Amino acid sequence: MQRDLAKSSIGIEINKNNADARVQQARGESEYIKQTGTAQADVIRAQGTAQADVIRAQGLAKAEGFRAQNDAIGATSTTLVNIATVLAEKGAQFMPQILAVGGGSSIDGLAATLTKVLAGQANVTSAPSLPAEPEKTSG
Repeated sequence: MQRDLAKSSIGIEINKNNADARVQQARGESEYIKQTGTAQADVIRAQGTAQADVIRAQGLAKAEGFRAQNDAIGATSTTLVNIATVLAEKGAQFMPQILAVGGGSSIDGLAATLTKVLAGQANVTSAPSLPAEPEKTSG
């Protein structure tokens, strides 16, 4: 009986030590997760701040450029130059793809219309051709 009691007491002590070890491991993992999460948050915050600083600097540089341009050529010219710049950057076309110039007669209008139609057909892929007819053999 004494022997069983000693075994039981040792088993309880072992289980208690195992439980304490698991608690300590969980605390360590929790602290690790907390520290790495904080570090990642710091990195993200620093990157965001750096990007904001770049955007702010670019905006201030543009504003300074607009002020200098305004002083040099005036407000209306600055507006026109910057409108043209934005339109050009966005790929806006200023000239028509087909320009027909003439004396204003109906023939000129017809020529312009035909040119437009023919130019449109040049962009369309051709229809598939019909299969060739078998050659007729004599004989």
